[in-house]
Amino acid sequence: MLSWALAFFIVAIIAAVFGFTGIAAGAAEIAKILFVVFVVLFPVACRRPAAQTVAKPGFLRAHVPGIRARALQILEHRFHI
Repeated sequence: MLSWALAFFIVAIIAAVFGFTGIAAGAAEIAKILFVVFVVLFPVACRRPAAQTVAKPGFLRAHVPGIRARALQILEHRFHI
């Protein structure tokens, strides 16, 4: 979100330098809106607990019955689950 705000800000500056005031104003307004959304959502995202990214070994085998053992071994090795 912040990178998009920065990109629109840079577009606004470049457009203003070349005299495209309408495009510059629009890009600056979009940059402001994205920045405000970032400022509002960033603290919310920081307060949420991080999701578990690594499952315990054998997780897939226990939760997906009917898959062949070799396919499970490949998946567990490939995705570290």
